[in-house]
Amino acid sequence: MGNSKIISENFTKTVAFLVVAAFSVFSAFWAISSAPIGNHEAYVGVTARQMLNTGNWTVPIYNGQPRLNKTPLNYWLVIIGTKINAGVNNFVLRLPSAALSVLSTMAIFYFVSQWLGFRIATLSSLIWSGNYCYMIFSHTGRPEMALAVFVTIAMLSFYSAIETQSRKNQICYMLVFWASFTLSMYAKGPAPLPLIFPALFFYFAIFRKWKLIPKTLPFIGTILFLLAFIPWPLAVWLKCPDAVEIWKKEYFDRATGEYAPGSKPFYYYFKVMFAYIPPFSAFIPLAFFAPFYKIWEEKRRPMTYLWLWFLAGIVVMSFCGGKRAHYILPMMPAMAILAGIILDDMLFVNKAYTKKFAAVFLSAHAFVFIAGAIAAAVWLLRENHFAKFLLLYAIAVILAFAVAMVIFFILNKKIQATACFFAGLCIIVIFSPFIENTKPQQKYSMRDFAYNIAAISDSRDIVAYCKIESSLIYYFGKDIKIESDPNRIYELYAAGSGIIAKDDKFEQCKKDSRFSLVVSNFENDTGLFMKIK
Repeated sequence: MGNSKIISENFTKTVAFLVVAAFSVFSAFWAISSAPIGNHEAYVGVTARQMLNTGNWTVPIYNGQPRLNKTPLNYWLVIIGTKINAGVNNFVLRLPSAALSVLSTMAIFYFVSQWLGFRIATLSSLIWSGNYCYMIFSHTGRPEMALAVFVTIAMLSFYSAIETQSRKNQICYMLVFWASFTLSMYAKGPAPLPLIFPALFFYFAIFRKWKLIPKTLPFIGTILFLLAFIPWPLAVWLKCPDAVEIWKKEYFDRATGEYAPGSKPFYYYFKVMFAYIPPFSAFIPLAFFAPFYKIWEEKRRPMTYLWLWFLAGIVVMSFCGGKRAHYILPMMPAMAILAGIILDDMLFVNKAYTKKFAAVFLSAHAFVFIAGAIAAAVWLLRENHFAKFLLLYAIAVILAFAVAMVIFFILNKKIQATACFFAGLCIIVIFSPFIENTKPQQKYSMRDFAYNIAAISDSRDIVAYCKIESSLIYYFGKDIKIESDPNRIYELYAAGSGIIAKDDKFEQCKKDSRFSLVVSNFENDTGLFMKIK
């Protein structure tokens, strides 16, 4: 009897892990190459391609100029990805973020199952890989997901290190922490410093764990970090002496608001966090107050750690002058785990939340799910959407899952109800590429324009008479020199070079009879001027 129970538990855990892994992979990789490359992604793609072509992995070069305002991990990961699929393309560019997203889900499942059991680990992992910010940033070539993943692994391994009773395990977890911290610095340094260490400081202060500090390998870990990280900035500085000034401007002046300050208020991130984690945003107010209640008992300590990880990062980032929405992405896994703990209590325990409260709370989610689907259907019927009928079919399937979820809740079949909810999310993921009402020729305007330039120009030089989008350079496949002197522009044109002009420069060249327009983009605000042989 005992062996049968153990086998049954192991089977359940295996199934739970496979479900989490499959959902995470699906959410991260579905239609990964479909969207056109954005300008921020293109910076990574162009720079990685240059590294690959020259073999110089030390100094990042973008369009002929050093690009030192970002650390190099994403460039390196893209280059490694070319071993799977030759050349830098949309899939290879986004592969690191997608793969690392899955790694973050597996890390949450592994560590949270140790702390709180596999059921909470399963819910937390599904919430993390089923929320808006995961789906968005797993599908981009930008370094944000790499930063979030390694900060997440660092924070998870650190808590396991300070809670374990085994010195051997503690050393292993701390080595994982220092390795993850190093990789996070390579991903987007020095952002990990304010994202990690304030939360750890407050945790030590609240629980008076100061005696544990020597066991966190502070000296050995710091030495290992310096040995692993310092060689890159040192090598860059030796080749580019002005790198220090660039780093000061990009990191410290941006943090203080002296460079690219923007106009975001102090409370900006307290709004963004709700926009980043739908459809689980309603858990945020509950998570904010949950650690203060003693009813959580043994769960209260890890919940407080997660709370500090989330809130300390939000507050520290709120003091920065140059605010950007994606800066809080590394804190969202902590909120996903807190939401998983709360959802587990509502579904299976009913210790912190009564059955009545849980029923109202979860029913409200089902109502919003259904109301949102109906509203979307009504909107589609009124719009001339290019994928109207396809999306209406998707909405019908989502409504079917939503109704089934409600029925299962009424029948007290909570696992089946939860499965219906995440199945509905899968449908949303599948059809998400069709939501934007943009025709292909408009959506891929920059790509098609770049391909046309490449085909027409053949081997001739191309010069830009304006600042051009990095996505144009990415799709064109070669560097494009930028020239601002109109006299020099005409000299280059007369010598046979192609001239790209945009907006007012485009109109200026069109009106100048000396220039001949050979191709323009879909919006007709950017064009290539060139003498046809």
